[in-house]
Amino acid sequence: MSNTATAPRPTVTLIGIGLCWATPASDLKVGDILSWNYSPAGYEVVAISAASPKFLNITERNRKTGTETTRRIRNTTLVAVAA
Repeated sequence: MSNTATAPRPTVTLIGIGLCWATPASDLKVGDILSWNYSPAGYEVVAISAASPKFLNITERNRKTGTETTRRIRNTTLVAVAA
């Protein structure tokens, strides 16, 4: 029997949604579905590029309207990923 403790999975609380599983922005992949406040499973990651050593540019598409936007986000920022 092992007594090693596992680290709890990170979460973020989103307005209008509640507690959601999260992952650091550096672990995102093209095709991931992101949740932001009031928007469960609302955005799909289309492209990821390095903006600098500590930041990423993430291009995401709104799944409802098809509009694409780019966010500059720190690598360590926790982002809600829809399961």
